Amino acid sequence: GLSIHLMIDNTTALAHIVKMARPTNATLIDLAKELWTYVLNRYMSLTVEYIPSKLNLQADWESRNMNDNTEWKLKESEIQKVTMRWGLPKVDLFASRITSQIPQYYSWKPDPEALGTDAFLQEWNQELLYAFPPFRLIGRCLQKVIQSQAKVILITPLWSTQIWYPQLLGLTIADPILIKSEIDTLVHQSGKQRPLLQ
Repeated sequence: GLSIHLMIDNTTALAHIVKMARPTNATLIDLAKELWTYVLNRYMSLTVEYIPSKLNLQADWESRNMNDNTEWKLKESEIQKVTMRWGLPKVDLFASRITSQIPQYYSWKPDPEALGTDAFLQEWNQELLYAFPPFRLIGRCLQKVIQSQAKVILITPLWSTQIWYPQLLGLTIADPILIKSEIDTLVHQSGKQRPLLQ
């Protein structure tokens, strides 16, 4: 008996939901069918309305007001400890020109010096990789490690209350190095030194 009203700022998505569109994108058609199956099997009603992106303030607020302070890097002295213990990785998975610890890296945004963008779209089959992912991506990173059977030096906070933490421990193949959370241990991309772990 529920009624759902979708306000969508993407005309392609709208066309696939409302008209199942022409077979232009099999993935979108499958998703539209899945949506309608879900709605109809639960006796719900669904209406869809187009809303221009500039008026889609609440839904788009996070992406439009993103404070990108997620690029961090270890200080040179700390990365040396890591590479002396496990070797020099081939690629830095989550980096930029400013934060890359390895000459070859993948960036989140287009970067002329990067091997490519979005590490999750790349093959993780190189000999040894390095990752200091944004904290919100750690769980996804662990899934990619499992899927690719990759060998990765992974930098994470000691955060035992997180849902991904037991999986992290299960994937560990060597004793981790504990890096103290001193203010000068980590450097933000802006060059400002900030404490990262409490």
